[in-house]
Amino acid sequence: MLVVEQILKKYLTILCPLDIYVEQLLNNKLKLQLKDIVEINTGLYQKPKPGGNVVYFQIRNLTENGQIDPTEEFSYLNSEDISDKYFLRKNDIMFAAKGFTNIAVVYKNEIKPAVASSVFFVLRLNERFINQILHEFIVWFLNNKLIQIRLQAKAKGTSVKSISKKDLGDIEIPVPDIKTQKRILEMNELWLKEKDLTAKLIEEKDKFYNGLLNNIANKNA
Repeated sequence: MLVVEQILKKYLTILCPLDIYVEQLLNNKLKLQLKDIVEINTGLYQKPKPGGNVVYFQIRNLTENGQIDPTEEFSYLNSEDISDKYFLRKNDIMFAAKGFTNIAVVYKNEIKPAVASSVFFVLRLNERFINQILHEFIVWFLNNKLIQIRLQAKAKGTSVKSISKKDLGDIEIPVPDIKTQKRILEMNELWLKEKDLTAKLIEEKDKFYNGLLNNIANKNA
């Protein structure tokens, strides 16, 4: 437990509040609408096919931190039933438009071939912006709490909330220089590590105090 605390303190001294950066970015004069930066397409709707050879991503396959979860069971489709336009390419961004968790994640070609289900919009960076904006920066921006609140406020539906292609495309995204984008992503990585370490620390302390109290209870029984 002491080791975890020491590592946690290290990250706490390095990490700066990301919310400050978000506010500064939102005040940045250089903003573009998301639809001008990326091509937005809807994922594929099909019933999963047992024994299929193409991974069919569902919302359960993404973590809350915007990662593909390899431990979660995948659904599959048959490649002969899929049009080429639906196959994911490296650095495509999947954005969960339906439901209460609107997570975005970069597809890194780690699991292929693959397609996104219809709960997702697939965002593909326009060629003229490839050297101006990082895919990971778009994902970080869309997953930020302030932007999530804005998007969820636009969601429509009763039982299942859904964000429209238009509302997603109309979101304004600041475009700082690449150096700033990388700095923000590094800080975000540190923040995710801090959260993980904090959770582990709480778990270890929980075990310690429960064990301590049980020992006291047993001695006085």
